[in-house]
Amino acid sequence: MKTALNYVAQAQQYRINELEQLYRICALMDVAGDLVHCLQSERGSSNVLLASKGVSFREKWIAFGANTDGASSRLHCWLDINERSDGMVSSSRFLMRLALAIHGINDLPKLRQKILNQEISAAESTGIYSSVVNALLALVFEAADIAVDPSVSKGLVALFHLMQGKEFSGLERATGARICASEKSDELLQALGNLIELQEHCIERFEDFSSTDIVEQWLAMTKSMPMIEFEKMRRKLLSPKLVDESIHADEWFSMCTRRIDAMHMVEKYLTNSLATKCDALIREAHTQLNDQNTLLSALSNEQPNSPISLLVSNLPSGRKGDGVLSDKIGSNLSMEILDVLQSQSKQLSAMGDELLAVRATIEERKVIERAKGMLMAHQGLSEEGAYSAMRDKSMSQNQKLIDVAKSILSLFEFLKLKH
Repeated sequence: MKTALNYVAQAQQYRINELEQLYRICALMDVAGDLVHCLQSERGSSNVLLASKGVSFREKWIAFGANTDGASSRLHCWLDINERSDGMVSSSRFLMRLALAIHGINDLPKLRQKILNQEISAAESTGIYSSVVNALLALVFEAADIAVDPSVSKGLVALFHLMQGKEFSGLERATGARICASEKSDELLQALGNLIELQEHCIERFEDFSSTDIVEQWLAMTKSMPMIEFEKMRRKLLSPKLVDESIHADEWFSMCTRRIDAMHMVEKYLTNSLATKCDALIREAHTQLNDQNTLLSALSNEQPNSPISLLVSNLPSGRKGDGVLSDKIGSNLSMEILDVLQSQSKQLSAMGDELLAVRATIEERKVIERAKGMLMAHQGLSEEGAYSAMRDKSMSQNQKLIDVAKSILSLFEFLKLKH
């Protein structure tokens, strides 16, 4: 007859399988981060190329495109390996996000041909590149949502906000390059200001969810950057004057690229830390499973006085040596089994509480994204404009951003019902 410990061992094996999947996800996040980084550089250089009517950045754009293709090949390699080994992520939403990303990547040659032929505007090109980047960022968000370990899930939330902040930095680079390469417009200046604010918000959230060593890496990166010179360039670009000849597109692009490359290094450090954490959790789980298998082997040679299932019932702690409890359990071996069951129960309970807290944050993010999408679809706002409108409403009414988002969704639901 199977004992409770049989099922504890089976549950432990499932946990190992989940952690191994999480380890593979961390490897995918590293590959996806590299691809996003390459796409951001290709997008930024395409803005200068298109804004200058094909005069500037042609060679750089082609080189960045080759880097993107290399990163894309590494992604397809990861997919091939995991499909052959039956190691793909078992989440429908995650796979749908992946499908969208792959579709966008496979369409890049068409976009590049339009750019070469000057058949597309800088704004349209940016939108297409950004849709691919956003699909890849969504993978990180979904990975955080399905992660089975709270510390890894929290780290993935931090990674998402860092990558999102870096994406806004990439859009700032692209927008600033357009301003340098052509005349300023109120629309571009507004977009640039919004992108700077959005970066700050994302970095705050990244720091909130990061461990101390990750924050230290981030602070070290910022100290190594010439931020005073960078802020001066920002102020020049944001001035209402026409094109400031003292800022060349190449100069702006190089300064932004240096900062974005440094942010990418922090991303790499974080993804490697998460992979290391998963590896440690897997080894710990294997050790626990081996201990449980040893107990199972011993249990097969001993018949306890009472079923194990009767032992797991609010037993008082700290009384493992008294005679009454020993009589109830019937053997030292049963006491060891009880220790395993109670330890597993406490561990699962603590992990469940931590996961609930992290996933509550993820759910808030989903609500905010839905509200932002509603404003973009129905009010004709850009992503940056929609977020800025929600943030301004939050500040003016002294409400949390999540409450503003819920109000927006409720309003649109009400208007839909009236029609």
